[in-house]
Amino acid sequence: MKSLDKKYAALFDTININKEVGRRSAMSGIANLASQSLSLVITFGRAGILARLLTPDDYGVFTMVLVISVFAAIFKDLGLSTATIREKVITHAQVSNLFWINCMVGFTSMMVVIALAPLMVWFYNDFRLQPIACALSIGFLFAGLSVQHQALLKRQMRFREIAWITVLSTILTTLLGIVIAWKGHKYWALVWMNVGMNFLMMIGFWYCTKWVPSLPKKGVGTIKFLKIGLDVAGLNAFSTLTKTIDKILAGKIAGASQLGFYSKGSQIPGLVSGQFRMALFSVSLPALSALQSEKERFSEFYYRFLSSISWLTMTASAFCFLFANEIIVLYFGARWETSTVYMRIFTLQSFLMPAITSLDQVPLALGFSRRYLAVGIIRSLSTIICVLIGVIYGGTIGIAIGVVVANLLSFCPFAMLCVKDSPVLISIYFRTIAGPLLVSLLIVGVFFLFKQYHPTTTIVSKITLMGGCISTMAVCFICCDYLGVGSKLRVISKIVEKVSVKS
Repeated sequence: MKSLDKKYAALFDTININKEVGRRSAMSGIANLASQSLSLVITFGRAGILARLLTPDDYGVFTMVLVISVFAAIFKDLGLSTATIREKVITHAQVSNLFWINCMVGFTSMMVVIALAPLMVWFYNDFRLQPIACALSIGFLFAGLSVQHQALLKRQMRFREIAWITVLSTILTTLLGIVIAWKGHKYWALVWMNVGMNFLMMIGFWYCTKWVPSLPKKGVGTIKFLKIGLDVAGLNAFSTLTKTIDKILAGKIAGASQLGFYSKGSQIPGLVSGQFRMALFSVSLPALSALQSEKERFSEFYYRFLSSISWLTMTASAFCFLFANEIIVLYFGARWETSTVYMRIFTLQSFLMPAITSLDQVPLALGFSRRYLAVGIIRSLSTIICVLIGVIYGGTIGIAIGVVVANLLSFCPFAMLCVKDSPVLISIYFRTIAGPLLVSLLIVGVFFLFKQYHPTTTIVSKITLMGGCISTMAVCFICCDYLGVGSKLRVISKIVEKVSVKS
């Protein structure tokens, strides 16, 4: 087994990463942001095309299955990828054991989804859901087979390879989905895109790592990883409930078509915040974990990371809020105009949530996995309560408002738990996000007043005004950089400028 540890030392050792954390984080941040930006462009293009080939009912039926079956996906990972990424010393035998655990759980998840299919049919009273659930379940098996391979790439901060895998998989599955939809197979386009993405990602991760697991072995110290993993999986369970309970209830009370409008309204805000958040979060965890014993460098890296994600997501969300109707009608088509109100509500969430959820990287990187679970429970409980109140008093719109309100109400206890016993200070946290927050609100106010007194009626005038808003945001961003307010212009490429000083 020692010979295998030596063979795969490049995947397990982190000595070189600690020495080069600044350079690797900067390069990883650039690669990740570039891939997520490209994936975002592809996904936006795909969404626009499919919105004209599919109906709200198609999206609603697919979402009904996805939001319930996603609970099984939580346990394909069991949080073991996080354990592999953040553990300082790890061996081939330990990762092999984790691989087989993930495989077993992935297969179990697939069987659970198949078993749940009749329950979905009963709950929503729609017989189309059973074959969709059975098809989607295959993706959980593919995902379970790739968990540890992806984790090893992240451990070594090889995000450029992950970026290529993600982009190529997105392109291929986009073409697959468009062809299936064009041939008239309706919601099956969405189903096979989901399954195909998991399959292609699995192939890519195996190819890039060249790592072949050994058979399971006793007495190699796997239990400690399970403890960390189960805490993370517990949070993921609550987090998933938080993200899906609104769609489950919306589908139940309003039906597939209205759920289609609801999910489409949340799609663009989710893409805007989700893509950039994934790009930077995937870099931040291994980097922060490598710096967990150095408080000054840890906090410096976190503030840079927070500044980056705040500028990217707050300005983009402000733009989406201001031009929600124009985006929906021009991009998806006039039949999706009902989604406008949902999009405006969800941009309020995407405006703040990336900056808020960046705090949960702190206890996770420092090894406080039980506290990581606690903060997730707080957010989940507040969301469940607010969504239930929303569905009683406001239907699907009340549900959407409940989601946003819950995240704001839970911020204080969430933040206090995250920064406890850490070098991160709440006062500096608020100073860091103040720049992008104020600039975004100011731009929204100015352009909102302009739209009120100079309404746009033609497509050309609408696109011109949207372009003017983007240009204004870019100018404000450059001015703030020059004046030293908020983020740095080169915050992505130099995200760890001071972190690497002592490397």
